Amino acid sequence: MARKTGSTRGQGSTAGSRQDDSHRSMLTQAGSVSRNVGAIRELVRRSMLAPVNAVLLTRKGIEDVLDDAVTRGRMTRDDAQQMMQTLLQYGAKQTDDFLSDLERLLARGSLEERPRGDSGRRPRRARPRRPASNLAIKDYDDLSAAQVQDRLDGLTPAELRKLRDYERRHGNRKTVLDRIERKLR
Repeated sequence: MARKTGSTRGQGSTAGSRQDDSHRSMLTQAGSVSRNVGAIRELVRRSMLAPVNAVLLTRKGIEDVLDDAVTRGRMTRDDAQQMMQTLLQYGAKQTDDFLSDLERLLARGSLEERPRGDSGRRPRRARPRRPASNLAIKDYDDLSAAQVQDRLDGLTPAELRKLRDYERRHGNRKTVLDRIERKLR
């Protein structure tokens, strides 16, 4: 019986050691994620936000400023509503453009981390050719998300639904799908 107790103690210390190793591993991974998030944040700030002097405004903040202007008699309620509509449309486009740029930036970053082949060059991603000739936008598969979004104006709801379904099955780019959904509302 004493022997069992001894072996149990040995197993307990091994299990405790495994837990310590697991805990250390988790802390290392958390530190790595934290560094990656910090690096991405800095990359986004330097390459996307700083060049255009981007700021974040909420709908509520804009409404408050316009309501104050109306209250002070500096603009009419109709002008304030029209300005609000214009600002929100512009903001929605800027948000979509930002997300498209972010997708490209992150995709470029993931390509840079890929292993190099024997020739020292990074392997190119194969781009499967898909028959998209029946879509409303010419050469759809060759366009970036931002280029697709620029070509959505003037399409009928049926054409937008067809593009949405095609995009879901093939590229599944969130920014494109979001813009199509917004146009369908």
